[in-house]
Amino acid sequence: MKLYLESGGRVYDLVDAATAVTWESTYRGGASRLEVTVLGGGFSPGDLITFEQDGEKAFSGRVFSIRKERSGQTQIVAYDQLRYLKAQDYIFRRGMPLEALLTQGCAVLGLRLGECASTGFTLPDKTYEKKAWLDALYESIRDVGVYTGVDYCLWDDFGAIRLTPIVDLRQPLILGDGSLVTDYARQHSLEESANRIKLIQAGNGTRIYEDSATIQSWGVLQHLEKLDGSTNQAQADQLGKALLLAKNRVGEALTLSCLGDMRVRGGRGIRVKLSALQMDQWMVVNRVRHTITHGSHTMEVELLTQGGSK
Repeated sequence: MKLYLESGGRVYDLVDAATAVTWESTYRGGASRLEVTVLGGGFSPGDLITFEQDGEKAFSGRVFSIRKERSGQTQIVAYDQLRYLKAQDYIFRRGMPLEALLTQGCAVLGLRLGECASTGFTLPDKTYEKKAWLDALYESIRDVGVYTGVDYCLWDDFGAIRLTPIVDLRQPLILGDGSLVTDYARQHSLEESANRIKLIQAGNGTRIYEDSATIQSWGVLQHLEKLDGSTNQAQADQLGKALLLAKNRVGEALTLSCLGDMRVRGGRGIRVKLSALQMDQWMVVNRVRHTITHGSHTMEVELLTQGGSK
């Protein structure tokens, strides 16, 4: 393990002082989070901290909170660059692809941009009033998926923000029978489902896309979106149908307790093989929490069927 903190122009090696390290990353949940418990202190918010494990450069970010305890332990919480994309702004998406919007946001906020995929698709115009850059980017990623069928992951690669097709993030790793997994739980839920899509556009009224069969079974689960005036009828129709197709289903999530592997992070594709569930398929990591202490590395992994196939 390598764990360094830069404070006041000095670099500190925290490996021997650290009693526990947890690193959490997500697919569409914003910045990854590093929590370090150390003996001692003398650190400040804004300090730069980096973490590597098993040859993987896992985290580079800045300290956001420090908690000093009576026992002498200090808890440090840091986030990567995606945390700064929570800044609210008036954002104008005009005649540009997703990668141009990301480039603009990073420039406005002074963030380092790394390798960025070319989507080859110009997004419909949209204005975001007092919205977070992160929310605008996530919605734009979703829109690219709706119109092109290609899903992308926005992530921080050790201090450089990247945009990568999900399929390119698949790892040569199997979780399941005889491979790292110690326990599992499977969940089916309607929490994120919708069987009625309502699109509102000034001057063009309201469009409704719904499934009467699932409405009868589940009740009305409505998702509402406001369209920009420049969105034409064909684009609106495509969006409504695609949203209904994506949301009109029972959500499925799989949670695994595992021995740790640093290649598992939010947005990456992992093959899961569990004979008890008759499962052998690619899934995308929705959230993972790695816990590292001296001599131990475990992880809790939440996976979704979205982004992968058999």
